[in-house]
Amino acid sequence: MLNFALWPIFSSELTFFLASIVKGVTGMGLPTVARGLLGAFMSPVAAAGLLILPSFVTNVCQLASGPSFTELVSRLWPMMVGIELSTVASSSVLVSNIDMWTRPCRRVHIERM
Repeated sequence: MLNFALWPIFSSELTFFLASIVKGVTGMGLPTVARGLLGAFMSPVAAAGLLILPSFVTNVCQLASGPSFTELVSRLWPMMVGIELSTVASSSVLVSNIDMWTRPCRRVHIERM
């Protein structure tokens, strides 16, 4: 009989094994598949925490096996700058107490109920 302390470890390993197979076959999907499967038996916050390192490692492996890093940066720099600028610009909205961005959504949600 399986010890209940071993069940989360076993299920996490099985989840990452299945997600790795999907990533190997399609070249994408480890975070998507793993988060969905991990979410079946643990909280979404814990599942996201478990995904940080494997996602980073697989992305670095893809970067190392692909074209040169300088070629990628020269091609994708506008997108990277846009992501950085929008992250900095929107972070103030996320931490503020101003609800003008969410008020229309709440009104629609309340009307549908």
